Amino acid sequence: MSSATVHTVSSASPIVRQMWAGGPLRRWSQKKTPLTPMGYSSGFVGAYVCGECLAPCEGVYELREPYKWVCAACKPKLERVKGGRR
Repeated sequence: MSSATVHTVSSASPIVRQMWAGGPLRRWSQKKTPLTPMGYSSGFVGAYVCGECLAPCEGVYELREPYKWVCAACKPKLERVKGGRR
């Protein structure tokens, strides 16, 4: 994913944006909203978003293979796939 990658969750939601090249996804908007309350660089951010299931979450884990930032629910699934167990 490049730093310009943007995913739209829905028309009523802020966009989902990669925070830097190789970084995690977060909800992002140009203006402060209930879903994006924290100021960040050129806008406002909210919850992290899992790079696998695209669900908002409290935090993400950085995986090396496959390289993704994922939620706690997706982490063990991807680790099993990496280890050859499905």
